[in-house]
Amino acid sequence: MTDSDEYVLFNYIHEKEENRSLYDTIRRGVTADDIDKERDRYETYRKRLPSMSLKATVADFLHQEKMRMKCIKFPGLQFTSYESEKSAVYKGVPENAGVNPYQLVTLRHRKAGNRQGIFSKTMVDVSQGTFDDYSMESNFNIHNPNKLLCGLNGHSGSSQDYISAIFRLHHYRTGTWESFIERSQDRRANMTVDRFMERNVEPHLIDDDIRPWLAW
Repeated sequence: MTDSDEYVLFNYIHEKEENRSLYDTIRRGVTADDIDKERDRYETYRKRLPSMSLKATVADFLHQEKMRMKCIKFPGLQFTSYESEKSAVYKGVPENAGVNPYQLVTLRHRKAGNRQGIFSKTMVDVSQGTFDDYSMESNFNIHNPNKLLCGLNGHSGSSQDYISAIFRLHHYRTGTWESFIERSQDRRANMTVDRFMERNVEPHLIDDDIRPWLAW
């Protein structure tokens, strides 16, 4: 479902940062009308998402809502390595937690790209599929592990509109420069300064939705 530089959380509503006039044209066979219907359907779920301070998990919500879906798609929010002021990094960190927030990427890197369906991944309920659903011919990639259960993806591994998603993925593309160059064994690319800057998306917003987790 995710890599080690990602995690899943609730897709809380950020109305001022969500562009309802934007439709992800990279999605295959999905019209603007279809997307509007999805947004209306799942808005009620998004309004019921529990606060992180309540110690509620994604699994808790799925059971509470009795959601029996073979495949749940969720968009990714890309985080940058651009730094915040020290006071913002320490905000909400309990004094007795014994935690240095600069050692936690989830607290240190708060700035992200736009809220739109640039890429997506999935959760698959394997209990609902048949043996034939999991044939090698149905396997696709990490962004869509099963075409029979999850349908097709568009370009860049995306097939989920951001606004109609109940969950989202936080992806830390680069982290710090020090952590980035530690990936020297990554066969996909040379870990150069140019590569670091290429992957370091321009920040458009600040997202602290995960921050209450530290007080659990």
